[in-house]
Amino acid sequence: GKKNERLPLRMMSSLLEQVFSEEASLELRTLGRDFLLALQEPARPWSEFGAVFKPPTKNLEGRMWTNLVYYKTNYAQIVTGVMATSLLLSPRTVFSVACSAVASCAIFALRPGLVPNKDLGEVTTRRNRAVFAVVASALILLVTGALLWLASFFLAALVLTLLHMALRPRTVQARYHAAADDVRQLFFGGTEVRRSH
Repeated sequence: GKKNERLPLRMMSSLLEQVFSEEASLELRTLGRDFLLALQEPARPWSEFGAVFKPPTKNLEGRMWTNLVYYKTNYAQIVTGVMATSLLLSPRTVFSVACSAVASCAIFALRPGLVPNKDLGEVTTRRNRAVFAVVASALILLVTGALLWLASFFLAALVLTLLHMALRPRTVQARYHAAADDVRQLFFGGTEVRRSH
């Protein structure tokens, strides 16, 4: 009957709620916001960025955290530059990304009031529409081969930044900047200090 017909839709909605929790969505939004903010700040001099490299002897976590805070704009620019290069080298990837963007916009246009089926309208909540958009975009990129291409370039950018964070000795300025960032996080950005992670 109608009750059995509605079951798959309700199960899909319940599954999406569990997999993509509010906490995960908040973390992703915060990460995206911090990345965009880092791009807006002036980068450290590139001569300083690549001045010295030494293998870590102790406190690797502290070195990586300090460098992440101090060189975050440089890292953001590296990731952006590598991903932009991946698009310039592959016009097909540009087309795939454009198709993904169109599909995402179409999915976000599906609001509960615009859907004639009541049960389907329940599935098209804001969070679920975001999930559907991500899944649809991933499928388009996967089918066209663009997902593997983009993932390989992103992995290369990630490895470069992690290597620099691990091999770049902390300067006095970097230590001071990281300590100041901890104080700002403690008093102005909540009670949790990020370095405690």
